[in-house]
Amino acid sequence: MPRSLPLAPDIVTAIESAAIPPVPQVLLRLLEAVENDGTSAETLADLITRDPAIAARVLTAANSAAFRRGREFARMKDCVQVLGTRIIRTITTCLAVQQTFDPLSRSMQVDLSGFWHHSLSVAEAARALAIETRAATSEEAYLGGLLHDLGELLLLAGLPEYAEVLAMCPDEASLPQLEQLLFGSEHAATGAWLVDQWHLNSTLADAILFHHCDETEIATADPLSRLLWVAHYWISAGELPPTTATLLGLNPDDLLESLTKAQERVEQIAMALGIGAAPDSQAPPSALPVVAAHGLPAAPESAVAAVVRDLALMRPLQSSLFELETDVEILLSLRESARILFGLNRLVFLEYDPANNCLRGARNGNQPALLRQLIIPLDPARSLAARAIQLEQPCASFEQTETTTLTLGDVQLIRGLDAEGLLCVPMRTNKGQGLDGLVGVIAIGLSTSQYARVSKRVTWLVNFARLAATTIIAWRESRQHCDSIAANVAGRFEQQARRVAHEAGNPLGIIKNYLTLIERKLPDGSPVLAELAILGEEIDRVSRIVESMGTPPSAAAQTDLNALVREMLNLYDKALLAPRGISVELNLAAASISFASNADAIKQVLLNLFKNAANAMQDGGKLAVATAAEVFEGGRRFAELRVADNGPGLPPDVRQRLGHHPGEQPAGRNGIGLSIVANLVADFDGKLICTTQAGAGTSFSVLIPTDTSNTSLEIR
Repeated sequence: MPRSLPLAPDIVTAIESAAIPPVPQVLLRLLEAVENDGTSAETLADLITRDPAIAARVLTAANSAAFRRGREFARMKDCVQVLGTRIIRTITTCLAVQQTFDPLSRSMQVDLSGFWHHSLSVAEAARALAIETRAATSEEAYLGGLLHDLGELLLLAGLPEYAEVLAMCPDEASLPQLEQLLFGSEHAATGAWLVDQWHLNSTLADAILFHHCDETEIATADPLSRLLWVAHYWISAGELPPTTATLLGLNPDDLLESLTKAQERVEQIAMALGIGAAPDSQAPPSALPVVAAHGLPAAPESAVAAVVRDLALMRPLQSSLFELETDVEILLSLRESARILFGLNRLVFLEYDPANNCLRGARNGNQPALLRQLIIPLDPARSLAARAIQLEQPCASFEQTETTTLTLGDVQLIRGLDAEGLLCVPMRTNKGQGLDGLVGVIAIGLSTSQYARVSKRVTWLVNFARLAATTIIAWRESRQHCDSIAANVAGRFEQQARRVAHEAGNPLGIIKNYLTLIERKLPDGSPVLAELAILGEEIDRVSRIVESMGTPPSAAAQTDLNALVREMLNLYDKALLAPRGISVELNLAAASISFASNADAIKQVLLNLFKNAANAMQDGGKLAVATAAEVFEGGRRFAELRVADNGPGLPPDVRQRLGHHPGEQPAGRNGIGLSIVANLVADFDGKLICTTQAGAGTSFSVLIPTDTSNTSLEIR
C-alpha cells in the first residue's frame, strides 16, 4: 500500500510530460461531436467520461488557474461548460495529433483494450454503489473508478522501463509490490498525485491511492474510498468482499442487481466502441496494459517524410485555433496544446512590442503576475529570448558556452518559471525578413531530463511556434477589420444619436422650466419643494444621459464618493426606502474617497441597487450602505461601495441575468435593473461582486477604479 506522498522527484519529472494515449474509438467519437455545433455539454461530458486519458486532460485544464478562479470542478459537465467547446476541440485535436504522429508513442506495442474495459467496469460499478449507498456522489464515484489505474498510463508514458515491468507482471494484484520494489512508489500513488494537482475539495485522490489496500486497512478510510475499493474488488474477483456490509452499510444481496445492470451497461458501451476481448476469446480482458516483449523501433524517416508529417500535424490544430474569437482564448488554447503535445507545463508567452523594440510578458493567458510585468530589450547580449530572435532558432540555457552565458534576466525568468533551465522558441511567420512577421517568443521552463526529451522534438516546436504566430496575426488582422466596420457603424449611430438627443432635449427643457414656475408659486418651507428638487435632479441626469448618446465621453472630473452616497440617500430615502419600512444603516469611510469615473454612472448604479432592495423588501427590512478606500484587487487600487439588504435573496432568473454577457441577455424583464448595473460597472472598468442567499439577503460590492496606472518590471 502506498504510504506517502509526494512522489520521488524523478518520477514526478517523468510523468509531468507523459503523453497518455486515449481510447481511439472514444477519441474518434469525440472528434465528430466537437465538430457539430449542436452537440450539448451533456453529450460531450458523457463521451469524455468513457476515457481516463481524455477525462484527466479535461479535468486538469478546467482546474488550472486559467479557468478555476476560486471554484473547483469535479463534475465533467461543469468542466465542459467552463472550458467551452472551443477549448475541448483544441484538447481533442491535440490528442488526435499526438496519437497519430508522435513517434515516441508508437515506439512500442501496447494493447490497452483490457485496461479500458477494466476502468469502465470499475467506474460503472462505483456509480451503481454510490447510488445505492448514497455514501458519495455518483459523479465522484464514477470518476474514481475511471481514473483509479491512471497511474499505470502515466508511468508507461513517462518511464520507458515501466513497459518491462508490465510485461513480466502476471496480474494486477502483483503489480503494486513489483512497482514498489523497482521505483519506490506505486501506480496508485502516481494517479493520486495527478488528482492532487487539481486541488479538489474531495477524497477522490485518497480513493485512488487506497484502492489496493487490504480489507482491514480500507475499513478505516472515508466512504468514497471504501466504495471504490468494493467496486474494484467486485470487478477483479467477480464477487463482493465478505466485509461489504461493514464497509458500505448495506446487505450485499441488495447490491447484486444494480451491479449486474452496471456490468451490462459496460458490455453495451464496449460493444458500441469496440473495446474489450476479441470476439473469439472466452478469457476476460486483462486489467493491465499488455505490452509486447520487444518494442517496435521507429523507422528512419526521410526529410520529405518529416516535412509531410509536420504539415499534417499542424493542419488540424490550425483549423481549431482559427475558430477562436479572442486573444485570451488563443493563448489558453496554445498553452493547453503545448501541454498535451510536448508535456510543457511551465511556459510564458513574450509578445513583441514594435513601438519600444522589446518583448513584454503577455497580459493574458493566465500568466503569473511577475511574468506579465516583464520587459526584455531586443539586445541578444542581454537575454536568451532576444538571442533566439536574432538567430531565428530555438535557444536553450542547457547549451550555453563560455561566450554565451546566461544573463541575470534569464536567471530571473528561470526562477519565475520554477525550472532548472530555459528554452526560448521565436514565434514568427517567416525567416530572413528582419523583425517582420515576429509575434514574440515562447519561453519554456524545463528540467534537464525534460530538455533531453523535448530537444528531440525541436522541429515540432518550431512549427508549433510558427502556427502560434500565424494564428495570432490572423486574429489581429481580423480584429482590425472588425474594428473598422464597428467604427463605421458607430459613426452612423452617432449621427442618429445626435438627432435623437436634440429632439429629446426640447421636452425635457420644457418640463424643467415648468417645474421652476411651480417652485416660484409655492411658499417657502413647503414639503413639495423637496420633491420638486428630486424631480429636477432626475431631469438633469436624464438630460446628461441623452446628451451623452450623441457626443464622445469626456474626461471625468474627480468626485467624492462619500458625498455622492449622502446626496443619493437624501434624494431617495424618504421617497423610495422609508415608505416601505426600510431603515438605512450608513457606514462611510472616515476620510473622503476621490474617484474619476463617471459620477452619473455611479448614481445610476446606486439608484438601481436601491430600487432592487426596495422591491425585495416590500414589508420592510434593513439596508446597509458602506464605503471603503484602498481596496486592492488584481494589482489595482479601487474604492469600494457596498449595498447589502436582509431580504429574501435574488431569484434564479435574476442571478442568471447577472451571469450573462450584455449582448446575450435572457428573455424577460426581471433583473433588468441589475443587468444595467453590471453593464455600467463594466463601462467604467470596475468590478461587481454579488453575494446572495435564499432567505438571508443580498450584498453588492462595487469596486470603482481610483488608480489606473500599471507597473512593469524591466529586465536590464
